[in-house]
Amino acid sequence: MAQHTFLIILVYSLWLASAALSLWAVLWLRIFVLIDLPMATVGGNPWIIRAIDRFGTVVIGLVWLVFVVATEAYFRRLLKGGLPILSITKIFAAEALILAIAYGGHLWLN
Repeated sequence: MAQHTFLIILVYSLWLASAALSLWAVLWLRIFVLIDLPMATVGGNPWIIRAIDRFGTVVIGLVWLVFVVATEAYFRRLLKGGLPILSITKIFAAEALILAIAYGGHLWLN
């Protein structure tokens, strides 16, 4: 019983950490993809930049929400013993890669 409780706490802690890391990546993606890139390509027209930012933020937010719900179901498979540690590592590595690309792109353009 104690081992099952520990596993539940572990699974949801991993899920919350994944959700936090992916939110951080989404915030940097918003800065890079929706603000920095349009400023570099479209120019300084504030109306176009604002429209791209507002619409893109809604789309990226919805994608993040779907990702968080899907990873919760994915991490719950760990409770049944069907999710190897390598799969969890791949999720965190993908999130870290997206974060690194967004942050590196922001630094590159600024």
